[in-house]
Amino acid sequence: MCQEKLNCVISISDIDICHRLPSDGKTQKPIIVKFVRRDIKNQIFYNKKKLKGTSIVIREDLTRHLMLLLKEAVNIFGSKRVWTSDGKICVKTDTGIKRCTTRQELNNLVRNK
Repeated sequence: MCQEKLNCVISISDIDICHRLPSDGKTQKPIIVKFVRRDIKNQIFYNKKKLKGTSIVIREDLTRHLMLLLKEAVNIFGSKRVWTSDGKICVKTDTGIKRCTTRQELNNLVRNK
C-alpha cells in the first residue's frame, strides 16, 4: 500500500512491529505500525495527503488525553485547520501554525482566535 498509493519505498526491515487492533464491529480493524526510523514515518505522513478520497486513513496513535483534545480542537477550528505531528496538536491560525498538548494551551489559542 505504501509503495502503490504513497510512492514510499519501505522494506520489512523498516517496520519494528505491526498488528491489528480490536474493532468496534462496525468498521474494519485498524492496523498499528511502529517504524524503526522516524524518517520513514515522516515520509509516510508527508505523503498521506495522496490518500484523499479513499477509505484509507493514516493517523498517529495518541494518548486518550490528546485524542480528546484533538476532537475538541477540530470542533472549534474545523478539520481542515487541525492535525497532529509528532504527538502534538497543530492548529493553523491567522498568525501561523500553533502547537498545543494541554487544555490550557488550546484555551489560549481559542482566546486569541
